[in-house]
Amino acid sequence: MTFEPNDSIVVSPDESTKYKITAMHENDTVSYFWRVNVIDQVTKLDTVIKEADVTDFSIIESDYYKAIAHTGNTPYNIKIMRVTENGSEFTLKTIILDRFGNYLTGFNAKDEVKLFNNCENLKSQIKFNKVEEVELPSDTKIELGLLVENSFNSKEVNELVSDISKNLSTTNKYDFSSIAYYNQNLHLILPMVSNIDLPKLMSDKYSNYNFGLNALYKSITKFVDSTFKQNLNPKSLKSLIVINFNSDNSSLEYFPEDAVKICKQLNIPIYVISIGSNADNYNLKLLTSSTGGKFYSIPELTIDKVLDIINEITFSQKKFFKFTFSKNQINSLFCDERKLELLYESPTFSVKENFKLPNLDEIFRIKYQSVASFKSKSTKIDLDFKDGIQSFSKVVKANPSFSIDLIGHSYNEGEVGMLYDLSLERANNVKDMMVSFGVNSSQIRVRAESDNKPIFFIDQNEMQSFLNRRVEVKILDPNQKPFEIIAEQVKSELDAQSKVEKWEDRGYNAYYERYFDTFKNPIYRVRIWGYGSEKNAEKEVINLKQKFAIKFPLIVE
Repeated sequence: MTFEPNDSIVVSPDESTKYKITAMHENDTVSYFWRVNVIDQVTKLDTVIKEADVTDFSIIESDYYKAIAHTGNTPYNIKIMRVTENGSEFTLKTIILDRFGNYLTGFNAKDEVKLFNNCENLKSQIKFNKVEEVELPSDTKIELGLLVENSFNSKEVNELVSDISKNLSTTNKYDFSSIAYYNQNLHLILPMVSNIDLPKLMSDKYSNYNFGLNALYKSITKFVDSTFKQNLNPKSLKSLIVINFNSDNSSLEYFPEDAVKICKQLNIPIYVISIGSNADNYNLKLLTSSTGGKFYSIPELTIDKVLDIINEITFSQKKFFKFTFSKNQINSLFCDERKLELLYESPTFSVKENFKLPNLDEIFRIKYQSVASFKSKSTKIDLDFKDGIQSFSKVVKANPSFSIDLIGHSYNEGEVGMLYDLSLERANNVKDMMVSFGVNSSQIRVRAESDNKPIFFIDQNEMQSFLNRRVEVKILDPNQKPFEIIAEQVKSELDAQSKVEKWEDRGYNAYYERYFDTFKNPIYRVRIWGYGSEKNAEKEVINLKQKFAIKFPLIVE
């Protein structure tokens, strides 16, 4: 029978009947099985009735783990949940799901799953040393760190964390969790506690409001150090899940490499759930691949999927397919990307997952770092930023050999003539605060960009305006190679991307930035980055002019 969306039906079968209900929209379908059990009235009075024919596996389509299927369903997803490096081998811990999110146990993965390198123009198969399905003992403990962003642009996370704590207390009740919020500072909410106690302990410990910037790399480093390193239990499985909405813009003295290093030392994979479109997913993917974890990205409208993803991550810690292969096969490849493809193929289906092996030599690029953002037309530093500025000041004070740039910004706050003064005063106020914390004033250079370099050219909401009104910091530490060369300038984003690819093909690190010219028209600057000193960058300018006959006035910043 076919129905319209608002139709309904009443069924009164004479005997137990199983119905299949299918909803269709263009090429998409979803089916649900509904069983109506008809029970004899006499039997009902005299016996205890048990629910008949109840399945213990999912029958609703899902991209994430839901249950375990003891059937021969067709694989729909193959997911590498953990990559580990041990001696001369790499190990992939993998789950195989059908289209309803059922974990498919008992598959003969040894014969049907293959691994290939994914290097450009050089695809070859990598042989497994061992393939097995693993189920760890039920008393194996998981220690989960949950790090949740509550910056200015985060959505209301209190309800989400409440749901997560309730879910963990039932699905993973014999394990342990620690929960922290972060913006420009880290706020530890709960140390490592039993999941059974999570809902009760979390009832009065939620964040009061979302405010400030995003210091992801600093927060990971400090959270892992305080939660795992200081309370190390070598017998437990450890993992860190980050729920993130935005790009890191205020870790300051901390870098992605710091977060990777401490997690690698403690054998802790980082799993990132990136929500919305404001995050720097390139760096987040590197963060997960470098530690052997997994990256997830979901739209804001599907934030309810976070619970499914956390269930998938925690489930995969104890039950998985294990594939091992030797490092020698990777070292013999003539490429540096370390990109691989895991393929599960048969005459009737084909599923695959592309991934990268952990690599400590990955290059992260931080677009910008801010020490503070400001209310409209204000130059007053909010107290929420004081701790971060004080902590950063200690680092600068302890390193008298390098200096910093403080760069003030403004946007849509009044007449053009006042915007430069407003942005300069903001930068000077941050400098005064750092000097009050003991930094030598000679280490600090101050300049203003006025409204020429907004992060958001059309600020559509208060969050975007807030991020535009900022003081950025540039650390002139040779080890971080902070100096860049403005190599070209074009009028369209498409041309800028093309120029970046050209410079990358030549072997340079390049990116482009948007900027306003004198007449407030948007332009795009192509930047070459990675120089430890102004002197080195200036030498490179001479080399570029000679090598490529460049007429554009190359600028070092």
